[in-house]
Amino acid sequence: MSLQLVKPKFQEDLDSSPDYLRRFYTHMDLSGKALTGEQYTRIVKQFLDAVGKSPDQVKLIDIEDWLSKMKKEASERTANKYSFALRKFFEWYGAAYNLERDLAKLIPTS
Repeated sequence: MSLQLVKPKFQEDLDSSPDYLRRFYTHMDLSGKALTGEQYTRIVKQFLDAVGKSPDQVKLIDIEDWLSKMKKEASERTANKYSFALRKFFEWYGAAYNLERDLAKLIPTS
């Protein structure tokens, strides 16, 4: 009888995610924030799936519309976490891919 290791659901999802999501999670993990990275990566994936765009196609209006919707559907604390997760992701994404535009600075905070 051989023992098979079962990957956690998050790891399975991450393995099938686009490269930029895996790299963002790795960045958070290397920063000593694996649990936060897991939460933020899930939020970013949820956002990108909802808007149907890749990060380089996202506009500020997409972020504001989604956060506005989340603010109506979730508690203020959860909405703030969503906002912060997107800020962290787009801050990292801009630096990692050497982009001139910095959406992170424009994302509203409560």
